[in-house]
Amino acid sequence: MPDEHGAERASAHSDCVRLCRLDDLERRRIVRAEVNGREMVVVASPRGIRVLRGLCPHQGALLGLGVLCGHSAAGDIGEYRYERVGEIVRCPWHGWEFDSETGRSLHDPERIRVATYPSHTCGGHVCLGAPAAATGAAGVGQPEDQ
Repeated sequence: MPDEHGAERASAHSDCVRLCRLDDLERRRIVRAEVNGREMVVVASPRGIRVLRGLCPHQGALLGLGVLCGHSAAGDIGEYRYERVGEIVRCPWHGWEFDSETGRSLHDPERIRVATYPSHTCGGHVCLGAPAAATGAAGVGQPEDQ
């Protein structure tokens, strides 16, 4: 059952914050979540499950309403390749694109990014933070990138 901030606490691990169900993620591949009033997005990319800050830094659009896509890259003269299929989160408003693994913008990766968060799966859910066994104590993860 969701708490007052929209997150669910797993019964087996009281500090485990559930973001979404795995079956929801399998159907949609990109799912919105909210924890303590903070908008997040959970994505299922070919490299694994990733959790990012859910607001575009450009104008605050909800990234969870965007799409998980690939990226067009230049090849030889007049040739383009569609690469990294399913690894790029595209903002629904103006098309800003972010690497789902690092949160960095494809346009300006050194200056523009969204925070990324550690996650794990537990009891059919995606949960925020590293598993309790890996950290020595259950707890909500801090952003890896800000």
